[in-house]
Amino acid sequence: MSKARLRVSELLHVLLLVLVGASLGGYIFEKGHRKSAHERMELAFHSGRAGWWVFNVRKNQLEWSDGMFDLYQQKPESWEPTYAGFINSVHPEDRVEVTSLLEECYTKGTPYRVGFRIVWPDGQVHKILASGERSHDGRYIVGINIEDSMLRVYE
Repeated sequence: MSKARLRVSELLHVLLLVLVGASLGGYIFEKGHRKSAHERMELAFHSGRAGWWVFNVRKNQLEWSDGMFDLYQQKPESWEPTYAGFINSVHPEDRVEVTSLLEECYTKGTPYRVGFRIVWPDGQVHKILASGERSHDGRYIVGINIEDSMLRVYE
């Protein structure tokens, strides 16, 4: 793994920890203002061309932030995020790696760190960097996706 790629992986990991901590902190310490804390987090993700996701593996349910819909060029009112839909949006040449790393994250607790291509509904191909962690109880994988071009600015 190159030093640049390692830095990107480390940056994604730190970003994930900070954002999860901020969202939990917003819930615990600003209970009366949760909506505004959530709106601030969404704005931060949007400005960085990033989105968060939660995958409940046991129930096969996927929750996406508004930023994820933007990254994948999908509309929340007309497209339901599902695991199958997510995998179908991944470039066919990258699907095996993405699915095997997600499975490894879920079964072994290995951090999910991967770069892959997605195909927008109009056929355009874009690069995504993803980072995720399995929850302590093993029910969820929580993660972020960020447009690869945003991180290239920092390399």
